[in-house]
Amino acid sequence: MTVPPGLNEPPDWDAIARHRDGELDGAEERRVAEWLAAHPRDAALLDALDEQLAAQLTPRAVPAPEPDVEAALRAVHARMDDAPTARVIPFPLTRPASGTRRRPMRWVAAGIAAAAAIGALAVGLTRDRAADGLPRPVAAGSVVATAVGVRDSVRLPDGTRVVLGPASRLTVAAGYGGSARDVEVEGVAFFDVTHLPATSFIVRAGPATIRDLGTAFTVRTEARDSARGVIVAVTVGSVELNPDHASAQSVVLRAGERGESHSDGGAIIRSAMQDSDVAWTRGRLLFADAPLTTVRADLLRWYGVELQIADSSLLTRRITASFDGEPVDSVLRVIALALGANVERRDSVAVLRSGTSR
Repeated sequence: MTVPPGLNEPPDWDAIARHRDGELDGAEERRVAEWLAAHPRDAALLDALDEQLAAQLTPRAVPAPEPDVEAALRAVHARMDDAPTARVIPFPLTRPASGTRRRPMRWVAAGIAAAAAIGALAVGLTRDRAADGLPRPVAAGSVVATAVGVRDSVRLPDGTRVVLGPASRLTVAAGYGGSARDVEVEGVAFFDVTHLPATSFIVRAGPATIRDLGTAFTVRTEARDSARGVIVAVTVGSVELNPDHASAQSVVLRAGERGESHSDGGAIIRSAMQDSDVAWTRGRLLFADAPLTTVRADLLRWYGVELQIADSSLLTRRITASFDGEPVDSVLRVIALALGANVERRDSVAVLRSGTSR
């Protein structure tokens, strides 16, 4: 769908709430109605959220309880998983200014509560920057960066599709599409490469270079304090993983395989691809026998929370867990329980201590 000029800026939650409650009129009502008409997927998600909230409120003579917006959003998220093209509503979710009149309508309550709930449910919710829900095109020389808890989908000039994970960065070479197709990744990305026999597709990621041999694959660059430098997992076809160390040899990885190229050199570690390698593309956060350095990097990437390890003895422990939209405090509690540790969170910092610490 072609979006008319001026309709790319979404309304705020208060305007949406008043539109749903029939309180808007004039130019403001036309603007909201036109925006929803131009963004049918977002309108459909609003309908789904409204339906879930309505199901939780039973008409009674006494005041109804506050709607459980987190539960409603989780239900909508489950429906989103069944529709691969669905995207989360990209509204600027902010609370009304202090003193703003609160209307006794469930949509206003939902909008205000959802502002906080969606922030907590960042895992699993994708914002698509293209108006029609498709990967947006980017040109050679572009830099694409995502915020904490946000994924993005783009299409390179040759048709290659890239899904960029939260807090990640994709740099497309200025000469992309000519004699070479080079990109650089920091963070997490999935590539579905358009294979051109005459021109290799090259991904530069940390201490390694990945060359496409006709494939789809994920790339993850690890934190600087992790011994694991780059992890590549192949879902279709094959890739050549080249460590940027003269002493290490390249390895060809085929569908269903993963390879780890360590930042300190050495041979590439080859193993079977894990669900956790691709689960993030569906909005799920999986840890499969993961070291705490990986857990720490993902918490920062998905939730914006820095995990500090107060006891060095915990650094040798590993985590196996699955999360699908839980608030960050719930995630932290599960991690602490799995480690037999205690966790204390203060704003954007969480401190993990062994259970015997005081």
